[in-house]
Amino acid sequence: DKLTDDGIFSAWIPLFNLESDLLKSLLNTLHQAFPYISVWYSTDFNNKHAIMTGSKKPLKLDFNLFLEEINQPLVKQSLAMAGLDNPLQLFYSYVGNETTIGPKVKDYPVNTDDNLMLAYFIPKQEIKVKKMWLKTLIF
Repeated sequence: DKLTDDGIFSAWIPLFNLESDLLKSLLNTLHQAFPYISVWYSTDFNNKHAIMTGSKKPLKLDFNLFLEEINQPLVKQSLAMAGLDNPLQLFYSYVGNETTIGPKVKDYPVNTDDNLMLAYFIPKQEIKVKKMWLKTLIF
């Protein structure tokens, strides 16, 4: 428990081979660790990933500060390189928070030090997906 009360945990989650049940377990694990969460999904179809955040305090967005920061030239340039020419596109990627996600994932297993299910199942999925790609390439 090293995160301060004002700290924010953030993690990048590649989704290209993550089954729905494992993602829900991951989100339940996040919510068990943090009372306040938010999830954001990449709207770029070339890049299937999500960002999840967790905190001890409610997360609030100051829209005026957001606009001020997002309109700085270096920030705009960086976002344009990622295909976000319109910074407001970022809001389209919002999936939900503890109120909307929490109830939907609460019954899924939590990943813990003595139940490392994600470390076990995700690599097996990758192998399964690669085998499917191989079968697709063999005519």
